[in-house]
Amino acid sequence: MKALSCFLLITNILCLPCIAAGDFRTLTATDGRTMEAEPVEVIGDKIRIKREDGQEFNLSPDLFIEADRQYLIDWGISRLAKHDRLFELEYHMTGKKDLKYGSEVVTEEPMLEDLLDDGYILVNSIDLRLMNKSGFQLNNVVMEYIVEYSYRYKGKEYGESIRRGTFPAATMGRDRVTHFITFPSYLSMTKSDYGNFRTTIGGVWIKIIRDGEMIFEYAHPSSIKSRY
Repeated sequence: MKALSCFLLITNILCLPCIAAGDFRTLTATDGRTMEAEPVEVIGDKIRIKREDGQEFNLSPDLFIEADRQYLIDWGISRLAKHDRLFELEYHMTGKKDLKYGSEVVTEEPMLEDLLDDGYILVNSIDLRLMNKSGFQLNNVVMEYIVEYSYRYKGKEYGESIRRGTFPAATMGRDRVTHFITFPSYLSMTKSDYGNFRTTIGGVWIKIIRDGEMIFEYAHPSSIKSRY
């Protein structure tokens, strides 16, 4: 019944008379009917379409042929990215055991278990949790990142290190959290000093790129961008 209602809605929209074409795009429905219209807003998993006569409708991109469907999705993603409505980011140091069952996980390299051996300790990985807030699946998403670590020994500053890399292309489900897990860095020390070291995240700079277009950037503190 819902599918029939959607079909009748778009049929009525396409059948209504239109005025002469302006700077609007010709959109073609899956049944072959066309209309001159432009996208104006994103509403959940739908795009608000403005027809030439000024009437507006919230329609699913799936109602249109593949070329127009992809055009509307790309337009929606770009609009959400421009207004910072596409992602929500959280990050912290983590161990493999902290990941929730069923989460979408992308790793930079194969995960290793925590290791303490002959003067080396692997620092926990960074879990960059990225929430896709849109109603669209995001394909070919690549994350580039720089993470700064700060070390303290017996309460005093000990040093810093950085980790930078690029994750393989990922698919992010709509309204889903994807965990981007960095490969651990390591710090040379003796086993006796293990309990005296503390590691914190000093800075994070990430870029999210989709099909060659940067759709999200985060830098904290902002000064990290001037250091690299």
